[in-house]
Amino acid sequence: MITFFGVNTAVSGVAYNISKALKTLGDDVTLLTMTGRDFPAEYIQSQLCTAGIGTDWVKPRLKETPNSVVLYDGDGKRQIYCDLKDIQETPYDFPEDICRDADVVAACNINFNRPLLHQAKTLGKTVATDVHVLSDIHDEFNREFMSCADILFLSDEGIRGDYRDFLRALGDTYGNRIIVLGRGAKGAAMYLREENRIFALPAVQVGKIVNTVGAGDALFSGFLHYFAQGYRPLDALARAQVFASAKIRVSGAANGFPAEKEMELLCREYAGEWNITRYKKPRQHMKVLPQSSSLQNVFQTHLQNGLHMVVSQRVEDVLPLPAEFDQVHLLQNPKLVGNGTLADVYSLRNVRHAQLLSGQKRQNMHPGRIGKALE
Repeated sequence: MITFFGVNTAVSGVAYNISKALKTLGDDVTLLTMTGRDFPAEYIQSQLCTAGIGTDWVKPRLKETPNSVVLYDGDGKRQIYCDLKDIQETPYDFPEDICRDADVVAACNINFNRPLLHQAKTLGKTVATDVHVLSDIHDEFNREFMSCADILFLSDEGIRGDYRDFLRALGDTYGNRIIVLGRGAKGAAMYLREENRIFALPAVQVGKIVNTVGAGDALFSGFLHYFAQGYRPLDALARAQVFASAKIRVSGAANGFPAEKEMELLCREYAGEWNITRYKKPRQHMKVLPQSSSLQNVFQTHLQNGLHMVVSQRVEDVLPLPAEFDQVHLLQNPKLVGNGTLADVYSLRNVRHAQLLSGQKRQNMHPGRIGKALE
């Protein structure tokens, strides 16, 4: 992190955040992304190496590296200004066998990931994706991602009406096995197709909240991590919420992820009462599909440890500044962000992404525990 006149510049972004979170938890991850041919790209490469994330699949194909400016106030509320450059128009050209060894493919809803979705489905891989803010279940930009997702994450920010009706409609339309809805300070909700039920997960606070930047990525990553290890979906989400809540005690979207040992202690205190159990042996490999990111960006990563994941996303430079509102605005090229949302990444195993629509407010995210089932 570089500090200049009180402004911090750091490497971040969905894919990077997820890759770093999974590595901290001991997973094996392969990150796929694109950067520009400029100084930020060089800095990103060095930070990836420092974090132990491989750069073999980080391609310098963009004219410039995407970047974001994150403004936040003393309560952790934030505003995000995102400039994706030309990433939405630039193809990645994935090798035909890039998903072959993956157990899970996490694909962000960004254009260059679309070919990966079908490659993963053809190979019979579990696909996880986060569409972030969604108000229309038939949304044209996200339809392809939702139809391919076995595990679907989204935020409640764009939902009007009863969220339970919205989740059921999503499940009926796309046949997703698991749908997780981030509800900010209200916790989270999960739809399980096999049981045809919706569960509410109240929020839990592990410590003092510094700011919530990166909380969604932590939730998504945490879930994928524990689900891939064989935890039941609700138990995996309970742990993911503890993981995300612990992460927001530290400033920075890619900082503050608790390691496995610390998580075991935290879960005994905050998630133990939910009778967390495993129902099958951990898988050996996981992969996450590519996506874009910003200087909070994502790059390609190959992490050695535990499960094998492939993550793809864009990479950007992020500048945190004081802010009064929790909104996201696009600086330029609004078409770069499909349907007005930020293009974030997915990673396999833990982390939920929360993308914001231009001009919409975003709530603080407080991970929570599993609560009662809702019909």
